[in-house]
Amino acid sequence: MATNSAEVIRIEIEDHKNNLTALQTAIAPAWVSSQNIRSTSDILWSCIVTLTACIYTALHLNIKVETNRGQRIILKVKWVMLALIAPEVVICMAFSQYLEARWLVRELNESKSKKRSYGEDEDDTKFDMYYAFFVVMGGLRVSYEDIEEDGPWVDTPYASNYIRILSVEAVAALAREGVFIDIARKDIEDRSKADAIQKALVLLQVTWMVTQCIARKLYGLPLALLEVHTMIHVVCALILYICWFEKPLEVQTPEFLDLSKNDSLRNFLSLLLFEYDFPTMSEETKPKLLTPHQAPTDKHISIASLDEAFRSHSSIDIPDGYILPIVPLREEALPVQLQPAEVVSCGICFYQTRQLYRGEYLMLQRVVAAINEIRGPISADESFPLGLLIKSNDDFDPKEETASNPVFQEQRDMSTDGFVYFLRRDVSKALRVSSFTWLMRSLGLLFPLLYGGIHLTAWNYRFPSNPERLVWMISCFIIAGTYPFMELIYHVIAGFDKIATKSRGEEYSFNELDNVTFVLILTASSICALAARAYIVIEAFISLRNVPIGVYWSPGWVQMIPHV
Repeated sequence: MATNSAEVIRIEIEDHKNNLTALQTAIAPAWVSSQNIRSTSDILWSCIVTLTACIYTALHLNIKVETNRGQRIILKVKWVMLALIAPEVVICMAFSQYLEARWLVRELNESKSKKRSYGEDEDDTKFDMYYAFFVVMGGLRVSYEDIEEDGPWVDTPYASNYIRILSVEAVAALAREGVFIDIARKDIEDRSKADAIQKALVLLQVTWMVTQCIARKLYGLPLALLEVHTMIHVVCALILYICWFEKPLEVQTPEFLDLSKNDSLRNFLSLLLFEYDFPTMSEETKPKLLTPHQAPTDKHISIASLDEAFRSHSSIDIPDGYILPIVPLREEALPVQLQPAEVVSCGICFYQTRQLYRGEYLMLQRVVAAINEIRGPISADESFPLGLLIKSNDDFDPKEETASNPVFQEQRDMSTDGFVYFLRRDVSKALRVSSFTWLMRSLGLLFPLLYGGIHLTAWNYRFPSNPERLVWMISCFIIAGTYPFMELIYHVIAGFDKIATKSRGEEYSFNELDNVTFVLILTASSICALAARAYIVIEAFISLRNVPIGVYWSPGWVQMIPHV
């Protein structure tokens, strides 16, 4: 005889399923408990909802405004898939951004404290992680058109793109010169789409998932592989939440800097933009030399010629080897309100004969004004780039995207924010240290080792077949060992090459053959790692076809916790 109220109802319904009158008139017990049995669809549905909810809400993507809603959804789905296959990659990205934001907060507040100690700033407000994350995610932008209103500058050879995103280094460098870009927290919050109700629902679902898994262990009940896999991703999502706790969510509108009210900011940004574009300038466009002001010679362009050229034309021809004076010009040639007041006369020489536009001359005036403001008038011949605000970076290639850029950053997307990229670029930049090998190797080893190792602990679970168990174990070892293997291969190739070059009395360098060999091995290892990760995810789902019956029994009180 059934004693459980749910079992009584089940039997009664089974007996009268074709009797509509009985179904409408028979009275149920005063309290009907939930069934202690869950179905395969219950397990699938709860795990899928928990996985997608955790990953989707934990991801705080950077600003990408040049996309429509559909493209943003596709981008988010790509990140969700990456987090599902390789969550440690996303964790590394989040940790990198956290380090950058923390460093920026410290730099900004130290610069503001120094300015306040000199009596130049009475504002006691401090920069926080929320603001720093807004900068890290590409929230501060400057348009070439906003640098000079007369031009526009985008028509000059210096501009390779219309808009630049200020990097954390640029913002910190400006702060060291006493120029702060203040944005009220409320203004950033208005752009953020953080949803407290959404996060509360996800928290409720995660709480239920964690509680029921712990309860099952305490009751001695088995867990499905899918539940183990889901719990690992819940922990990963928690780490993402911790790293990105202060990061604005789903911001689509960056802050375009208003340069009309801050001449110093406009000058400094002109210098930053100029030195950023300098490596990509053609030899004809590049300034060869910055010289102090001196008495005019036959190799000097006269100021009268400049006035005349800009009064009647939009450009002037500069012969090779001639010195172009950078001085304040008369209103008839250039609007006085556009010319910086801090210009101390000097001269610039170009590599080849070229045509100089009015907008370029205004830009060069601001570059010189920034140099004068930072360290005073030009006192000796110098070559660009000067690296006054941000020191030159030997590894910097302006054609390369994102973290390698010491001045401006591009959109940070799937293509460039990979795991290896994080290890080689973002960590060194975020920590601002010359030696970060220990951290690179530790992170590269730790995160995949944990991800693969925790999955490996499920080797003694019930698998549909022994071959599936074996492939599961091999996949876990591949995930945990890919990075250490690549480190080993790199050092083996480099070691043999060092021995060979030393025996020939040559200086060691990682040659083309070494690069090809390493890339081939890296490609093969990456394919194996991707296949191993894909198998872990797929096996976690298909293993539900053959599980112990205890997987389907559940403590009744667990089902009373609200969940999906």
